Amino acid sequence: MANTSSRALRLLSLLQTHRFWPGGELAGRLEVSERTLRRDIDRLRELGYPVDSVRGVEGGYQLGQGATMPPLTVDSPFSEAPTVRADVLATVAQTTRDTERLRFAYRARGGQAAGEEVRRHVEPHQLVTVGRRWYLVGYDLDRQDWRSFRLDRLRDPMGTRARFRPRGIPGGDAADYVRKGLSRNEAAMRVVARVQARPEDVEPRVGRWATVESVGDDECRVTMQARDPRWAIFGLGVLETPFSLEEAPDELRAQLAAWADRFASATSPTPRRRGRRA
Repeated sequence: MANTSSRALRLLSLLQTHRFWPGGELAGRLEVSERTLRRDIDRLRELGYPVDSVRGVEGGYQLGQGATMPPLTVDSPFSEAPTVRADVLATVAQTTRDTERLRFAYRARGGQAAGEEVRRHVEPHQLVTVGRRWYLVGYDLDRQDWRSFRLDRLRDPMGTRARFRPRGIPGGDAADYVRKGLSRNEAAMRVVARVQARPEDVEPRVGRWATVESVGDDECRVTMQARDPRWAIFGLGVLETPFSLEEAPDELRAQLAAWADRFASATSPTPRRRGRRA
């Protein structure tokens, strides 16, 4: 699994150059057969990465539009995003694909001791990303109810080889199920912005971090959930188009104003200091 996960990271890093890769050249870069390359491409697709392919002698691969999901692992002291191990993500994705029941340790939050782990037995249904975090949406067999699990809190996932018949996700949309759960969490802030751009131009930039809806000619509404106001500000910044806030907590508005002042100061001309007279 470690070799497979490492190779998947290398493959993703090559695809994220957004160039078209002939199949033979890409397989050569990874030092694998083209058959193994096809399996690795399928794994990325299972994780939600849109990879376009062209068949035939001139065939190859390219990362598709909207591929703005986070990387398989985020393990940098300079990143604000939580770390998700590639082997954890790969195991969860495989059991989800195979409709195989899954057991794992999960770090508790809320009513239990901080850092305490509990064992979970779940029917995994879908992996989604919301607000720069990976979530597994599944049916908790012990609690007989639907739950979402943050993958950075999940440890030692193991398939049980027991298959299950898929159930219908409440509301029919796994990402929306996670967002609604976050909105009930007081720690998550809701941000709604009116953006002066068409939805089709905005969606590729925000990916699955937010929802985008049209509100008129060349305008749309972007709604996102975030625990850290900096991520919401960053998400709005990458739109590179004017926007106005329709809904946002005071904490975010204050930090946005502070960022604006700091950036404005950085671009202002610095007065020249006069030299001392002898």
